[in-house]
Amino acid sequence: NCPLREATGLLCPACGVTHALLALRQGNVLLAIQSNALAVLALAVLVTGAIFWRKIRYRVSPEVTAQIACVAMLAFALVRNVPAMWFLRRSE
Repeated sequence: NCPLREATGLLCPACGVTHALLALRQGNVLLAIQSNALAVLALAVLVTGAIFWRKIRYRVSPEVTAQIACVAMLAFALVRNVPAMWFLRRSE
C-alpha cells in the first residue's frame, strides 16, 4: 500500500498505476484512466515517441523532460485529490 495514502488518505501520483496498466492490458481504457490518468497519458506519449522518434525534429533535453515530468506529477497529485475531480479516482 501507498505510505502517503495510508498516512493522509490522499492519492499520490503513482497510486493506481498497476491497476491502470492491467486495465489497459484488458482493453478497459476508461478504468485505466480512472485508475491513473497520468500513467495512461505517459504511456501514450512514450509509445508515440518511440514510434516517431526518427521523425521528431525538436527533442527536449533530459533536464527539461525531468522538470516537465515533476511538474506534471505534482499537478496531477493535487488535482486528483480535489473532490470535484472524482472522475480521476477509481472507486474503491
